[in-house]
Amino acid sequence: MLYFDEAGYTGPDLTNKEQPYFALASIRMTDDEVACMKKDIGYCEWGKELHFKGMYTNPHGRAMLDKIFNHPLMDDNHVLPSFAYKRYCIYANIVNILVETMYYNQGVNLYERAKNLILANGLYYFATLHPNKDLVTEFENFFVTMVRESSVESIANFYRTTDKLMYNADTKDGFFEMLSEIPPTIQYIKEALTDKKFYIDLTIPLFSVSIQEWYKRTGEKDTVLFDSSEPFYANKEFMEHLRDMDVPETVVGYGKGKHVYPLPVGNMEIVKSHEAFGIQLADVFASALCFALTPREDKFVKYQDKIKSLPIFQNIKLNIAPSTNDFIKERMKETAEIDPLDFLCEHSNEITPEQNYFFMDYTELSNSIRMMMKAQGVDEKYIDKEETLYYDESGNIKHLIVKEGKLNADSDTVFVLGGVQAEDTISLEELKTALGKSLEKEMKSTKDLKGTISGKGIRLRRRGK
Repeated sequence: MLYFDEAGYTGPDLTNKEQPYFALASIRMTDDEVACMKKDIGYCEWGKELHFKGMYTNPHGRAMLDKIFNHPLMDDNHVLPSFAYKRYCIYANIVNILVETMYYNQGVNLYERAKNLILANGLYYFATLHPNKDLVTEFENFFVTMVRESSVESIANFYRTTDKLMYNADTKDGFFEMLSEIPPTIQYIKEALTDKKFYIDLTIPLFSVSIQEWYKRTGEKDTVLFDSSEPFYANKEFMEHLRDMDVPETVVGYGKGKHVYPLPVGNMEIVKSHEAFGIQLADVFASALCFALTPREDKFVKYQDKIKSLPIFQNIKLNIAPSTNDFIKERMKETAEIDPLDFLCEHSNEITPEQNYFFMDYTELSNSIRMMMKAQGVDEKYIDKEETLYYDESGNIKHLIVKEGKLNADSDTVFVLGGVQAEDTISLEELKTALGKSLEKEMKSTKDLKGTISGKGIRLRRRGK
């Protein structure tokens, strides 16, 4: 049985200063081991639910925590901690959500040779060293707001701030080059952003890698129990779809990060934490890890150092955090026989059939155009200006007919629809005069515009722009 619980959860709010880390812990124990540990630590005598936050602040609670942390069952075979550093995740998501979408549409796999890691780490390190801390904070906040509350305004704010940061006097050339990957992504913004509330929530990525790690260690598809927390509840159905994919077990991914689909897990059940001892233990380890990682200057610093020194918290391999140079160099050498994203896209029918197609109605298209223009600094009075447009067509075969095996149109027939803006453009009389045509007769392109007219000095443009 696997028990999960998290700590430091702020959902998609990655800019939370008070809780800069998110931790997810899993405990793997049999019923016999649970009964044994309860007895050894005096759980029944304790008489209440285990919660790290309510225990570390008093001697009685710390004594119980010592029993838990030092119990022989609380080792690498039974406890698997993981964490994410939220500020780094902002830059990882800028790459994964925006830049990767752009490159995917251009036929480039950003995950090959660790290109995504190089860009995410570069952006993060340059940002942390930038002298203008307020501008960098504004950049980070606007990205998170854009993803959480996508709108014309939030998107325009993010891309404008990107330009401000790029051209700031303190921005170094290397940072400028990396930031320059972002502005072109605006043309793919509708595709890149979704309406999922937990789009940049960190629970599911850490949950997935934890399940994969346990499967590598044990070869078993364990039943999973977790608390009725918001992210687990909201994404349970999606994780079950990944588990129930109708495909043979397939290894995908790169190097040491290879994993298998369908998701190697048994039943996933939501239970009440006060009824599940294993979930309470998971809470203790997840909360203790956040406690150890988060900087503090209060009276509990010495106890924090004690928690940091616990063997279980040394060398945590499951994390979303800045990478070392050695790790990136190693990843650059790794290749994948099967790319995980390609695999999931190929078998999307087995995951979420209702999400296979991407539609954009005319309102969405209009909003996307407005959004791009605002981000480029175009005044709103030009975006929403009411104007009259005149249209006509050429080459229109009104009725396609097959007669005696032949179609009444050539194979290279082209239909053209053209529009002319009426306000602030050259008038029809001015155009006819410039072309030397009669003002009384209707003009036809097939008769009146044959040959070269470039020498007439005609220039159609909007005045005042």
